[in-house]
Amino acid sequence: MTNEGPTELIPALWRGSLLIQLVTPWRYSPVGWLPDLLSVLESEPRMVPHNFRTVSLKTIPYERAALLSKFEAAVTGGKAFDFVARRTRDVPYELRVWRTYHWHVDVAFDSDSARNEDDLGLIFAMADKLAVAARADVGTLYPESFAPVENPVGRKYKTKTAHLPLHGAGQEEFGLTRLGARSFLSARVTELIGRDLVASSGCPSVMLERGILRVDLTERPYSLNRSELEQAMARASETLAPSEVFPATVQVGKPPHSRIVPLQPGARWVPLPGVRAKKEPVAASSYGSLAEVGAATRSASLPSRHRAYLLGELAPRSL
Repeated sequence: MTNEGPTELIPALWRGSLLIQLVTPWRYSPVGWLPDLLSVLESEPRMVPHNFRTVSLKTIPYERAALLSKFEAAVTGGKAFDFVARRTRDVPYELRVWRTYHWHVDVAFDSDSARNEDDLGLIFAMADKLAVAARADVGTLYPESFAPVENPVGRKYKTKTAHLPLHGAGQEEFGLTRLGARSFLSARVTELIGRDLVASSGCPSVMLERGILRVDLTERPYSLNRSELEQAMARASETLAPSEVFPATVQVGKPPHSRIVPLQPGARWVPLPGVRAKKEPVAASSYGSLAEVGAATRSASLPSRHRAYLLGELAPRSL
C-alpha cells in the first residue's frame, strides 16, 4: 500500500487482519468459478499471489495454470482438496479455498499495512469483487480483533485463517448470525430476509453483479470504533429480527473475549441444497463457559466429522 506521506488515524479495531468469509453455492467442481477468483486477485498488481500450497504439496511459487490444473485434477478424481494462496508484501493476505457441504472462500488481509481509510477501502472493494467472482450465497467482512460470531472454537491453529472454517460452517448450517461490517447476500438470501426489511434497517446497500446485495452497517464501516460497530450491529439485528431468518444465539464469555454462538436456525432460514438438516437444535440454555458449549456441541445433531472438528478433535483438512 502507500509508503509515503503521514499515516492518518485508523481506529485500532481495524489494525491486524480483516477477514472475508464467503459461502458459495457450489457443491461439486469449483473449476467454473475459480478462474474468476484468481482473475480478481491478478487484476490488482498489489494483490497478485506470491505462492500457494495444497494439503499434499509444499509451498511453491504462484502460477495460475499450475494451480488450476492441480485443482481440476483433484476435483475430477474425487479427492478432497483445498489450497492456500499468499501474498507477503504491499497488501499481504492469505486466501483459502476449502469445502464442507459447499465450497468456501476465506481471506485474511493484513490491515497493518494500511496507512489510511483509502487503503482500507481498497480491501473492502476487493471483497466486493471476490464475492461476485465466487457467486457468494452469504458472506461477511469484519476485523479479526472483533469477537468471532459463529461456532465455539475448540482449537487454535498457527495460521491466521485456520479458525475461519468454524464461521463458514456456521453460515451453511444456521445462516448469518448477524451482519458483518460489510455483508454479501445472494438473491436467494435477500428474498428470505425481505428486500424492504433490509432497506428499513438503514444500512446502505448496493446491488452488485450476479444479483449479490452488498450491505454495509454504515457509509464508511471502516471508520467505526469497536463500540460504534457493536451498536450498529445491534441496531441492524433488531431491525432484521422479524425476518426470522437469523438464528437464536447465546453469548459465551465476557467481552472482549466473548463469542456469539448459534443455537438454532431461524424459523424461515432455508440452507443451501445438500446441507444436512438438524434433527434437534442445541439446547437453548445460558452457557457460562466454552467447555459447556463444547458439551452442547457434542449433543447436537451435526455430522460426526464436523462435530469433531468444532470440538477441536479433527484437523480442518480431514473434513
